Amino acid sequence: MIDSLKQAKELIASSPKITIVSGAGMSIEEYDLFLSLESSLRVYPASGFVEPGAQLGKSLIIINRDPTTFDYPATHTFAAHLGLLLPVLCA
Repeated sequence: MIDSLKQAKELIASSPKITIVSGAGMSIEEYDLFLSLESSLRVYPASGFVEPGAQLGKSLIIINRDPTTFDYPATHTFAAHLGLLLPVLCA
């Protein structure tokens, strides 16, 4: 998990632009990193970013207490509470 944390931190740090997407209106081509925070990814629009993004080679980091149906294409998955893990990733 330590190596995965280091790699995830590097992905976040190297993202040139951070955009918060809270609904539709952003195309998959516009992002390099998709960070899913405490979401089951069962609901659109968030679920609509995962598969196409993976096919385009985009990075996906999932932080959720429980497994999601999209863990398999994710670059990194963390089964953890967001409040504990996010400060470590963003430090």
